[in-house]
Amino acid sequence: MRLDTADLFERVRLLATAEERNRIARDMHDGVAQEIVALGYLVDEISDLSNEPEVRTTAETLRGELTRVVTELRFSIFDLRHQVADTHLSGALSEYVRQLAQDADFQVNLMLDVSGPTLSQRAETQLLRIAQEAIGNVRKHAHASSVWVTLCTDGSDVLLQIEDDGVGNAAPKERHWGLQTMTERASSLGATLDVSPRPGGGTTVRLARGNPPWALSPTTEGELHEHHSAVGR
Repeated sequence: MRLDTADLFERVRLLATAEERNRIARDMHDGVAQEIVALGYLVDEISDLSNEPEVRTTAETLRGELTRVVTELRFSIFDLRHQVADTHLSGALSEYVRQLAQDADFQVNLMLDVSGPTLSQRAETQLLRIAQEAIGNVRKHAHASSVWVTLCTDGSDVLLQIEDDGVGNAAPKERHWGLQTMTERASSLGATLDVSPRPGGGTTVRLARGNPPWALSPTTEGELHEHHSAVGR
């Protein structure tokens, strides 16, 4: 009965969290995003009404920045709405990568090796959020052409790895809340999170719990890359 009660409490907590994330996503879409779009129209009017080259150039620059912000908001809303459902983590991660690849300007490669008992919904949700944060950092900062996402688990031990071939600079930045949040999520799962330069360029984000047999050596990494499925660009 205690186990059933704890499981029910955890399900209710996760449901409340999902509902809150959806509420925030709706507020962002109906509020801030729409207001920024309206500002874009105003900038267009200023550009059309002015014959001054400097004013038009400044307006075009501002329009570009507003477009960038709207794009970032759209990705943020997408991240907030994406949940671990009946398909569990492997399905949620596959769907997330597939949808992301439609709009991202890099190729996403996914490799799944999932066996054994299903991880708890809380663990799967935390792992999905870590993957989202790591991939989001690549999209915003790395200027990468390819990203490799690896998930291996036997139901107890876990390896989640996100690699990119971008500009690197993996060192934590001051007030980098995303990295801090990823580390806290990993710690809550009893896992360690390591962010390091990737051999050959780019960054590797690696989460490991337990003693996964997939502790990747350079040779094993190369073999895994051969087995990644390219999702698209």
